[in-house]
Amino acid sequence: MRSLFICILPLILICSCSSNNEEKDKINQLTQKVEKLETLLNDCQNKDHRTIDRVIAAYHDGNFDSVKILYAELQRIYPELHDLKSAMDKHYEVIKKETASIRKITEREEASRRAIQKLKTEKVGSTTLYTSPAFTHFEDRNLISIYIIQKDKQPPVLFMKLSYSGNDWIHFKKASLHYGDRSIEIPFDAFEHKETKKDAGVSEWIEVPISRSIVFFLKSFAKTIDAKTKLTGKHTETRTISSKERQAIIDVLNGFDALNSLN
Repeated sequence: MRSLFICILPLILICSCSSNNEEKDKINQLTQKVEKLETLLNDCQNKDHRTIDRVIAAYHDGNFDSVKILYAELQRIYPELHDLKSAMDKHYEVIKKETASIRKITEREEASRRAIQKLKTEKVGSTTLYTSPAFTHFEDRNLISIYIIQKDKQPPVLFMKLSYSGNDWIHFKKASLHYGDRSIEIPFDAFEHKETKKDAGVSEWIEVPISRSIVFFLKSFAKTIDAKTKLTGKHTETRTISSKERQAIIDVLNGFDALNSLN
């Protein structure tokens, strides 16, 4: 615009030599018109940017009514913004869902780490033993306990230890867990999994890896106050599980699930 003005200015001066005042007036008028045209052009080129800047500023100031008004103004000037907004809304929903999914995964991982941290660990070479600090399971006690063994990065394996101590041998050939009207047998090989000891009294115990079905049973078993163990041989020894044992079983089961989720 200014270059055009510079080109026509000499012609204006030549053709308007009748009066100095008239020349000045015409020059002023033309100058004003050029400035107005430049302002209008600048508005056309930059109005959308300035409006967007005002939208952002209003948002940061917490003036959400102004955000709506300014956005409506942009939509009026640029109708295609409606399609853009729809696409942006869908993109935002996708990001929000992905963020929520990541947050849930992070929360689960953190919960898993907390469950593992509640357990006592012992590492020998590439093998790690996980158990509850509440378990002090000597063979000459009437107890039940479970523990986890994991080798390297292999899946963890859950084991159960059941022991009896008394004055008379049971020579038990069957071990089972009970609560309510439900029960499950703990299979074992008498030669591979069972041990005995005679001291001041007699002790018998088994240590066996347990199956998924027993793990599933234990999750309900440990939450009931009438949870019992039964060892059957020459006679049957029935014992109600203490609350301390039940809580320790729950903690180890949670740790077992956590290790599997992180494995």
